[in-house]
Amino acid sequence: MLIPYELTTVNERLLLRWINPDRLELRPGFFHEAVEALPQEEQCAGLTHFDELLNGEGAEPQPAGLIFHTSRCGSTLVCQMLKQHPQALVLGEPFLLNQIVRHHLLSPARKIEALRRCTGLWAQWAAETGRRLVIKLSSWNLMHIDLYQRAFDCPMLCLYRDYLSVLESLLRGTPKWLGADWPPRPFTEVDARLLPDASLLAPLQSGVMSAESKLLGTAAGTYLGFGRAMLAALESDASVRVMGYESIAGASAALAEHFGLQPYSGLQQDMSEATQLYSKGDSTYQPPDARDKLKRLDAQLEQHYPAMRLALQEVYSRLQSHRQLLG
Repeated sequence: MLIPYELTTVNERLLLRWINPDRLELRPGFFHEAVEALPQEEQCAGLTHFDELLNGEGAEPQPAGLIFHTSRCGSTLVCQMLKQHPQALVLGEPFLLNQIVRHHLLSPARKIEALRRCTGLWAQWAAETGRRLVIKLSSWNLMHIDLYQRAFDCPMLCLYRDYLSVLESLLRGTPKWLGADWPPRPFTEVDARLLPDASLLAPLQSGVMSAESKLLGTAAGTYLGFGRAMLAALESDASVRVMGYESIAGASAALAEHFGLQPYSGLQQDMSEATQLYSKGDSTYQPPDARDKLKRLDAQLEQHYPAMRLALQEVYSRLQSHRQLLG
């Protein structure tokens, strides 16, 4: 069978690119890396009009689960742990779902239908290989988690990490979606949505801060938006669970159970080996220089964004103590 991979445009017509998954090696962290590793002639096995995808009939199979995260919080590690399970087919941040959710010409109803059709075909591919589909989404999909909740009736997992560690990581290697160049790009409506309170946005527009301080505000507001969206999802859907970064390494059985994967005798060992290979270090230990960096970052927040800092502390505390904590 062929599976959908990404949207493209030819002469203003929206087309869907398909690939043959038989030779895909899904060990890399991201789905697109597996596709790009194929010979170029195998990276497109067909093109169809996007509308044809929406004209299918019958119910689509559901994924075994979806993974949302706040960015830089261990989601790739969770992916690699789950990939050790013989019953799991794990897709890391498939770009096609990003394209659908963010497409400005698609209504919410059409987005939901497209999400169901695409994941249904992926789930069918997984079933044909004796596995169940688990998808890790790009971090900013948290801002659209309500769309996914309407589209799917499946277990969902939200991953988070303490906000100072996330901010330090984002500032050290700024992702493109956050604005990789200094000074940062002008604020857009998307940025404003990530900063829920106008009072938190005001200091960023004053023009009196350094570019670095403005980027810190953008990153902090992004985490705040992600955290609040995560809390809203937890409070509206009992099937959603939340897990902290520090709990990931010891959560093999809990992860498998949450996504309906059967335990087996070597599960703990297999996932522990993945943890050793892909973990960025002991999540409970921070060397002195790292602790000093976080202290300086906290001082910057307190100086430039005191209201934001309090809001971040509240969100992080609520996530830590949530009744739907996994692991």
